[in-house]
Amino acid sequence: MNRDRLIQTLRRDEGVELHPYKDTQGILTIGIGRNLEGVGISNDEADYLLSNDIDRVVSDAARLFGEDWQESFTDVQQEVIVNLIFNLGIGTFQKFRKAIAAFKAGDMNAAADEILDSRAARQTGQRYHRLAEALRTNSGEAFDV
Repeated sequence: MNRDRLIQTLRRDEGVELHPYKDTQGILTIGIGRNLEGVGISNDEADYLLSNDIDRVVSDAARLFGEDWQESFTDVQQEVIVNLIFNLGIGTFQKFRKAIAAFKAGDMNAAADEILDSRAARQTGQRYHRLAEALRTNSGEAFDV
C-alpha cells in the first residue's frame, strides 16, 4: 500500500475540517473523517492535543506577561498561570486584572486571594483552591492535595 498516496486521496475525498461538524449521517466528526462518536480519540491523541494546547497557552502567557515571563516566575507559579489560562481562555483570564497585577508585582498571596474571589473558583470546586495553595506555598505538593 502506498500510504502517502492514500493519505492524499483521503484528504481530498473526506476533506479536512479543523472544527467538529456533523457529517452526512449526522455523526459528530473532525479532521479527516474522524468519527468522534464511534471512534473518539486515543490517550496518545489526547496527550498530543494537550501538548499542543499547553504550547498555545504558554504563548498566550508570554504575550500577556512578556516574552521572558518564565524567568519572572518559579516553575510552580508558571504552572498555576498556565493552568488558569488553560481553564479560562486568555480572554477571560485577562479580566482577572487584580490577579494579573499581583502576579506582576510578585505578590502571590494577593494573586491567590484574587483567583479565589472569582466565579470560576466557585464553579470549579477544589481546582482553584489547589492553585491558590500552590501560589501561597510555592510548592508543587499543593497540586496533589
